[in-house]
Amino acid sequence: MINASAYEYAIYEGVCFETTSRLIHQAQVDFADDKAEDLNKVRSNLSARWTLIYQFSDIVVFLSLSIFPLFLDVNFENTVLGLTFLGVITSALGCTFDPLGSTGAVMTGSEVYQSLLSVPQQFAQDARATLIAPFVFGFGITTAMFAYYVNGTITAKDSDDGFLYIGMLEAFSYLVAAVSAFPYAYVCNHYRGGSHIIMQFGSFSYMLSGVLVLVLSARLLGRWYNILLIRFLYGLGRGVFEGACRAVYAELFQGDSLSTAFSAQTLLAGFSGGVCFFAYDHLTKTPIGLITVLNGVLALWSYALLTRQEDIHEPIRWRNLKLCPWLYYRRKDAAGDDSPRDSVQREQLYGDKITSPLLNIQGEIED
Repeated sequence: MINASAYEYAIYEGVCFETTSRLIHQAQVDFADDKAEDLNKVRSNLSARWTLIYQFSDIVVFLSLSIFPLFLDVNFENTVLGLTFLGVITSALGCTFDPLGSTGAVMTGSEVYQSLLSVPQQFAQDARATLIAPFVFGFGITTAMFAYYVNGTITAKDSDDGFLYIGMLEAFSYLVAAVSAFPYAYVCNHYRGGSHIIMQFGSFSYMLSGVLVLVLSARLLGRWYNILLIRFLYGLGRGVFEGACRAVYAELFQGDSLSTAFSAQTLLAGFSGGVCFFAYDHLTKTPIGLITVLNGVLALWSYALLTRQEDIHEPIRWRNLKLCPWLYYRRKDAAGDDSPRDSVQREQLYGDKITSPLLNIQGEIED
């Protein structure tokens, strides 16, 4: 039941994001029609606020893990116990809120099983999910690299109290992610293909952090300025994963495929991070960094391939995937022709319902 509830929350978080975006957009249309933003802009702005709130809550936790033991003479175990108690309280308070469109029912084991089955089915039928996957893998792989190697091998062994500084270093990465949220949203809203630029920037940030781990010696990696540099790069990538990535998923996928895509995102990030964390126990610095770099190269190539397809807002069958699209055509929207890039126009063409086996909702955008 606990696993089902956690998985249910992971799906609901993504679908709730899209539902909220549509409600905000509809309210703008109803009450400020001449100033209403495009739905994609609403998604970008909401993803920035979403990231800001989420990351700052984590910053408080990580700072507590360092500040209380180092400066307030509270031992580490009592600090963890206090944060656990705080987590229980906040979780209980969360149950008092009425989620958007939720029936209040918890997913059964069979419903979770069917939801899990829908993920490989989507990968088999829609190439878009697979082409985005390396970026999600990048988040899990890089997180595992920091958790096992940078934190466990470099920072923790730097001094007797080295592990106590990990909280502040983690908070620094999350602060970078939070601060970058609104600049990312600005690029998404004001530059053509801005969301795709930000996604590629996230993959590049993950890859570059792997390059530093790969080429620098353990002694140089232990220098504080290098630790801060690679954590800065990780924070930039994490900001993309927590913010712009969510908006891109909501833009590309519609209906039941949206909840399935968010399910896949959760599974892939957790799976890649978990596997790498345990695998890194048997690897040295060089292969750990190399895995991160190679996945970054794959993520950059696969996402570039996705954005060059003729229409990325509809499912792409594998047999219709063009591996060298640059040789076939120029993108219609890049050539200046009309194409359904505007969210409202795409909703009119492709449908405007959000459905999920988890939520009994149908978010409809009125003309």
